[in-house]
Amino acid sequence: MIHLDSDIYAQAGALIAPVYGKSHACFVASGMAAVELALEFLGVRPGQSVIVPDLVCHTVASAILRVGARPRFVVVGPPLLPDVQDIRDLIDMETAAVI
Repeated sequence: MIHLDSDIYAQAGALIAPVYGKSHACFVASGMAAVELALEFLGVRPGQSVIVPDLVCHTVASAILRVGARPRFVVVGPPLLPDVQDIRDLIDMETAAVI
């Protein structure tokens, strides 16, 4: 996780959060950082798995690996959507999230 010393980011977050009806907001440098932060906030732990489409950007899988979890890929069919039953088949006791 990237930590910044300047409080300008905290000030910016405090200004933007109410625009979206939220009490907090933060800025990140990339989509990978955003996914990593979201997984950390969700409490995804090392050894758990996160289900993602097999057509996902590699940075999503990288973010999953950075928090110590394991990506599990579900096949995306011709309508560019995974089959719900395929997702259900992958869910087990180690599954922490589905992206």
